[in-house]
Amino acid sequence: MKIQPEELEAAGYVPFHELPHDQIIPFVQESLKKPSKARMVYRWVAFGGLALLIIIGVWLAVEGFQRPTDLLAWFGGAVLASLLLIPLHEWIHMWEYKRCGAKQAKMTAHWKRFYFLATAHRFVTSRDELRRVALAPFLLISSLLAIAILATVGFSIPLAWFFASMLVVHSSFCSGDFAMLAFVEQRGGDVVLYDDEELKSSFFLEKAKRYRSETRDTRHEIS
Repeated sequence: MKIQPEELEAAGYVPFHELPHDQIIPFVQESLKKPSKARMVYRWVAFGGLALLIIIGVWLAVEGFQRPTDLLAWFGGAVLASLLLIPLHEWIHMWEYKRCGAKQAKMTAHWKRFYFLATAHRFVTSRDELRRVALAPFLLISSLLAIAILATVGFSIPLAWFFASMLVVHSSFCSGDFAMLAFVEQRGGDVVLYDDEELKSSFFLEKAKRYRSETRDTRHEIS
């Protein structure tokens, strides 16, 4: 959005939540507990994908295509490879932030608690822009892994299994992205947010009801 954080109050936005970055893990857990479309999609993708992977793995073992120990070894390798994808995942977030107009975007790694953040300092992000930023790594990396599965399944079952495992593991790593979408969705209304690197927090605001009513009335008059 082409607006500065200090201009939000004059534009009718009021703050309703501050998210300290060191509290991101409980935030994710709480946001994914409440009903929302984002939570439903995440569960289908992460848990549904894991269930399907287990079914395929059992079938491969029972039919004798692969030994269970080999499947587990390839899955372990996929977990390690997915960890190596984290910088790429966060870089895609930053790339999408800059496409939306952010001048500053950076990645922060918290190794002790093992979580990673891509932030855009004092860039006011709309709901639509947040959806683009949040989903960009999931969509792009999942698409590349799906292509890899299709390209290898015909000649190498272990390699196809490896990429399928990476797809499931990476999808589960996207919990924070879906949690952010779920939180905004559960709130409803015209929600915006911005990060403040100096305060190490993200701030959520929504347009006050009277401003939303005035906007709808103005649109009605124009139409």
